[in-house]
Amino acid sequence: MRYFLLISIVSCMSLAASHIDKEIDYSEVHSVYQSMNCLEEKTEKEMDECGIQSLRFAKNKMDSLFKVILSASQKESQSHAHKTIKSQEDWKQYMESSCVMEILDSEGGSAYNTIINFCYETKVNERISYLQWILSNQ
Repeated sequence: MRYFLLISIVSCMSLAASHIDKEIDYSEVHSVYQSMNCLEEKTEKEMDECGIQSLRFAKNKMDSLFKVILSASQKESQSHAHKTIKSQEDWKQYMESSCVMEILDSEGGSAYNTIINFCYETKVNERISYLQWILSNQ
């Protein structure tokens, strides 16, 4: 029995680690969250305006979901509510800093605002998916 358990554990560990050597394509992983709303705009100004509006819409959706989660947390306890708020604040900081890092090559370029808004919207859409998951598991 002991050998069977040992063999099972080793097999599971090697299977779990087998994906580590594979190269992960960032854009492939995140493509489901990327907005395609503004790709048909013709000028940079139109893309910027569309991107701002699209990001605003996504943030409003995220904020609505967050309010529902926060309301449920407040019913649990003040501690839950505080941790929920802290989680969202930390996530916002993560979003901003990771997007800045991801688009370093575009810094100072004419398309910088369009690119960073696209990054923000991708992160917000990821967060929306996560918050929906949290709601479905409450």
